[in-house]
Amino acid sequence: MKNKFEGLPCDRKELPMKDDDFGFSFISKERIRTDLIKDTDDKVQGMYNLILPLLENLKKNPEKDMIFWPDREVKIDEFIVKLKQYL
Repeated sequence: MKNKFEGLPCDRKELPMKDDDFGFSFISKERIRTDLIKDTDDKVQGMYNLILPLLENLKKNPEKDMIFWPDREVKIDEFIVKLKQYL
């Protein structure tokens, strides 16, 4: 049996509406992979940009034995919320 989808375009194109047209189109696996990789790269870069300032601030003043961090529970909870919203 011949594949009825063989020869159809892989990129989204507007096709004339028919009674059996449900409004979807075909895209290639490569396009899906590319989009997924870009989305993942963007999320990783965004997380890096969120976390790096925290680490840089924790690294400051290494000669001091203690870190003074008042209200850290509130600040950490706010950061967790920001990370969850980002993801």
